[in-house]
Amino acid sequence: FCPEGSDSYTGNSRQQVCPLGTYCPYERQANISACISCPPGWYCAGNTNTSGPTAPTGPCAAGFICYGGAEFAKPLGSNITWGSVCLAGYYCPEGTTAPIPCPPGTYSSAQGLDDVAQCIKCPAGRYCPTSAMTSYGDYCDAGYYCTTSSFTPTPLSNATLLAITVAKLANGTYAAQGLSESLFSDYGLSDLTGDICPLGSYCPTGIVGLYPTSLTPIVWTGGPLVCDDGTFSNVTGAASCSTCPGGYYCSRAVADVNPIECPMGFYCPAGSQTPTACPIGKYNPYAGKSASSDC
Repeated sequence: FCPEGSDSYTGNSRQQVCPLGTYCPYERQANISACISCPPGWYCAGNTNTSGPTAPTGPCAAGFICYGGAEFAKPLGSNITWGSVCLAGYYCPEGTTAPIPCPPGTYSSAQGLDDVAQCIKCPAGRYCPTSAMTSYGDYCDAGYYCTTSSFTPTPLSNATLLAITVAKLANGTYAAQGLSESLFSDYGLSDLTGDICPLGSYCPTGIVGLYPTSLTPIVWTGGPLVCDDGTFSNVTGAASCSTCPGGYYCSRAVADVNPIECPMGFYCPAGSQTPTACPIGKYNPYAGKSASSDC
């Protein structure tokens, strides 16, 4: 810019060159007010030759955020007001005008991320319910299991959601309006975030989910726990298994989630894993007996 009486377009000691953080794309400007603040996402470092900056120098560096008036590509330092390193819980691609939060199901405790892929998946057994989290959240609710990237304490797989929907359609709870399994994935739901605890198993708080075999070589570190012999769970969403009732036995070797009636010639106290034969010299002509005195 050239005030009245200028004998140089740069001035002595370049005092007539637009300062760092600004540029001027126009000729015949008379004062510093013609210098334009560098736009968000860009920096204006000035030129090393005799002329001043006529355009932003370039985009703000990946992993950083430039709010406007940026003087260089990587703003570092507590005294800088026009930019900063990308905050924890966010990522900043090159030239971004605002930090982008890591999505639900992820978190990041590190600064300077530049891509969503650098956000860390919520660990198995935990859930991350909001965006821009800087650490993972609490344990999944009892009766459910969470695989990685869960964003809810009560995840339901697409298959479970579809089964629930079909059941409600059948009894008239929902009107059929093009519902399909793809609908659920359209809303961000995924089989990979966990599910309600299945029949024959229990899921106390914090249990890690079983990964689909198609995702190998991801290491499986837990999941729904199969009920021990002598206990059972014949409902989904169980946080613990129930003791097998008297007159029945419960065995993992039998493909039945319900207690099995004790056969004739045997008795089954509560918690039985297998039937107990009546002692020598006695018999039992009835099924479902629970004590040796029934022989």
